[in-house]
Amino acid sequence: MDQNVTHILLVEDDEDTRFVYSVLLQMEGYMVTHVGTMANALTRSLSTSYDLIIMDIRLPDGDGVALCEHIRSFNRVTPIMFVSAAAFEKDVERGLKAGAQAYMTKPADADELLKNIGYLLGKKGASPADRKPAILPGLVSDAAVAAALIDGSRRYKAVSPAYAEAGGYDAIELVGKSVTDIFPDVSGEAAQKIDEVARSGHPYFISRYPYLPPHQPEKGMTYWDAAVWPVESSDSEIDVLIVVRQKEQSGDIAPQVTVQL
Repeated sequence: MDQNVTHILLVEDDEDTRFVYSVLLQMEGYMVTHVGTMANALTRSLSTSYDLIIMDIRLPDGDGVALCEHIRSFNRVTPIMFVSAAAFEKDVERGLKAGAQAYMTKPADADELLKNIGYLLGKKGASPADRKPAILPGLVSDAAVAAALIDGSRRYKAVSPAYAEAGGYDAIELVGKSVTDIFPDVSGEAAQKIDEVARSGHPYFISRYPYLPPHQPEKGMTYWDAAVWPVESSDSEIDVLIVVRQKEQSGDIAPQVTVQL
């Protein structure tokens, strides 16, 4: 490993969020190791020297605050930042008291996230990283999650296999096509928010919208959540990264039954 490359450990159990944060960090030129459990994070922390650790509080096998305290018992140098949906004042106090240098609440804006990371690494004396926006399409195309990159003309720039498959397409079919009327834009909400997200620089989240695959109507209606993120692909262009996750199929929803007495 290049000793001059800034290495970040990302501890986040949600696969979609882990992917988005990892993409943002890699585009900034950072090397990222990501794990989804407290146990794996502890193992990595013991075996590898990181320049920064970013972690959630609510992990599937334990409390992130306890993890922070454990890391601080043998490492008081590496800065730690929490990024968590636990947003009460007592949660922030617990995190900082455990030894973290910063605490952000979800959803964390990309700009604020990167500013805090830059500040913490600067205090540690780490060298500034060189941005690598050109790697973004490849990261999306190779993603295990259902993700797509949408360019300034609102056409698909890159699509992961999982994203295309969910809509009943091959990935190559979607690249270059307009987002309009193509999965996941069913209700119209996603398309309406793409420009807003690009202008504002703030992510937007859509909960449980319906989708009926045009090529596979026999599958029935499915319901999805989506996260829409702005990403700075160049000095003058903002692309939009969308990550979707299926919630349920119409058959999974119990029908309402009226009982007459």
